[in-house]
Amino acid sequence: MRKYAGLAFLALSVFAQTQDDWRPWMDRGVQAYKSGRYREAADAFQNAVYRNPSDPNAHLYLASACMAAWRPGAASPDNTAWADKAEREFGTVLALDSENESALASLGSLTLQQKRFEDAAAWYQRLLHRNSQVSPTSRAATRDAHYALGMIGWTRWYPDYAAARKRLGMRPQDPGPLPDPRLRRELRDKWSPAIQEAMDHLRSAWYQGSADALGYLSRLIREKADLRDTETEYRRDLREAGDWARQANEAAKPPQ
Repeated sequence: MRKYAGLAFLALSVFAQTQDDWRPWMDRGVQAYKSGRYREAADAFQNAVYRNPSDPNAHLYLASACMAAWRPGAASPDNTAWADKAEREFGTVLALDSENESALASLGSLTLQQKRFEDAAAWYQRLLHRNSQVSPTSRAATRDAHYALGMIGWTRWYPDYAAARKRLGMRPQDPGPLPDPRLRRELRDKWSPAIQEAMDHLRSAWYQGSADALGYLSRLIREKADLRDTETEYRRDLREAGDWARQANEAAKPPQ
């Protein structure tokens, strides 16, 4: 019995040492990350995760370092591996802490930069739901989620809009509305709810401090005007779009 008790004590000692040993790796990773040495930081955080796999912060730091090491748009296997690793680690964070705001926001950003718009929209919607139920850790996360969802809405709609104008032989500078009533109706039926939702998100982003949202908002209103059936509605939308565009220009001016 004494022999087995000694083995148990040794095992507990090794476990405790392993648990304590993760913090220096976290410190080393933070220093490397701050210096822009993201791959070195990822190696250090990986060692921390190995020593303390149940800690969500260790996985979050590892995921963030992998995402920082990834270069958007570069298609090499090595670069893709960094994005894949980041996504897996953020997923592990959520498995350990399903309401982690940083992981949700980072997954939205990662998939958006990969142009995986459906996935990005789902992550940002989940983030907004989380922040409506739980006090937001960062107002910026909520603001950026609204902005991203508005921009995604415009990105989805614009190809159909541009294709319709091209089909009708309209140049970019040609005024609307679209001269084909049937085509206007088809686009309205398909896109009106999505356009309205995107505009609502962009307004929310603006009210929470995102000046960038105004440019997309003005564009959406101006493009929506091309679907109007009357000159009065068309002119009203153009005036509203112009008002938002002026606010965007004012917001872009450097402080005096």
